[in-house]
Amino acid sequence: MTDFRDNVRGIVAMVLCSLAFILNDTTVKYLSAEMPLGEIMFVRGAIGTVLLGGVIWALGAFGTSRLMLSRPVIIRTLAEVAASGLYLTALSHMPIANSSSILQAVPLVITAASALFLGEKVGWRRWAAVVVGFLGVLLIVRPGASGFNAYALFALTAVFFITLRDLAVRWIAPEMPPILVAFATTIGVGLFGGVLIPIQGTVPIGAAEIGLIVFAACCLLCGYFLVVVAMQHGEVSVVTPFRYVFIPFSIVTGFVVWREVPDAITVLGIGIIIATGVYTFVRERRLALARARTAAPPAHPIAPAPAEPRA
Repeated sequence: MTDFRDNVRGIVAMVLCSLAFILNDTTVKYLSAEMPLGEIMFVRGAIGTVLLGGVIWALGAFGTSRLMLSRPVIIRTLAEVAASGLYLTALSHMPIANSSSILQAVPLVITAASALFLGEKVGWRRWAAVVVGFLGVLLIVRPGASGFNAYALFALTAVFFITLRDLAVRWIAPEMPPILVAFATTIGVGLFGGVLIPIQGTVPIGAAEIGLIVFAACCLLCGYFLVVVAMQHGEVSVVTPFRYVFIPFSIVTGFVVWREVPDAITVLGIGIIIATGVYTFVRERRLALARARTAAPPAHPIAPAPAEPRA
């Protein structure tokens, strides 16, 4: 079983990771009202690459940089690129609480993917939780409703790429420093933004915009690093439910910056997603403990001490 301190380290990393990502998302959404998304991603990626590259050089971590070309790292980077492009597009066209809440279906999709592609046993209760959780997602997306935002489908598609990203972490070599995984991701997402520039164009960038992009880059780098730490430390079933702190963070920032308040149906969908996600991982935790007890070797009875001879 994983050490308690590793679980605590993973939980703290997941909470801080969620905060870092929501601050980045809030900043990018704010900037996207005046700047093309591709330009934001490219400039943010360039700044992040320079900052993170300097840190890696100072730490002497480039010695294992060849591992950045390993298949799991490449798959994870490409998945992050696709997820970032889809999600940020959705984010710039819909309330931040709605787009953020859709992403919280990731744990449910990971459960389904583990059963379908990794051969893990998933009972009917967890399958039921997955189905109910997706009903919660549908309450947020509301396809066919008068208030339906087509960009919600972009966020929903991003969920599947984020699932691939998180699963790829499990095959990354243990000797691969998390900071190099973050470095590869930063380069990949930044280059993707550069690909979008000829399509979307550019606008002049002032000092205020540069400052916000630097802030977003720092938040994103922290998030990239912390999500790897969270997935590499502690048990997945213990750490993953704490990603739901992302939702209250997004609701707070959405209200403070844009005065966005989720409606009752969206709140109901959010509650369903959180409830089913937590149930899924609580049950997984119980099953893991049961398997550990079953696999433990039986205790050998202690032989009674020989009786002392009577005088």
